[in-house]
Amino acid sequence: MSNISKINKTWITQSELLYDYSIARTRLFQWQREWVDQGGDLRDMGKLPRMARENLWDKKIFNKWVYEHRACLPIKYDYEKTEQDKIKKAVAVVNLNNQIEGVI
Repeated sequence: MSNISKINKTWITQSELLYDYSIARTRLFQWQREWVDQGGDLRDMGKLPRMARENLWDKKIFNKWVYEHRACLPIKYDYEKTEQDKIKKAVAVVNLNNQIEGVI
């Protein structure tokens, strides 16, 4: 765990975010690109301005965004159902860990 996340557990590095949510780096970049193409701001996803060597994310904001914009989408194909189930499990685990840590 990085020094920053030890100081303020609501901020995590991008590597920690990918690990916590079990998502690929390319998937995160795809979500960011789609969000910006729709007129969204990356801060709405929880991405903080570049202040360190690695991108920092607000875990609380990202958790809310990923649930609202990825876990609750209408399903057209089987692979989308699989991805949503994976995201819902990751959100549940992160929420549980946050409750244990007293973050959220």
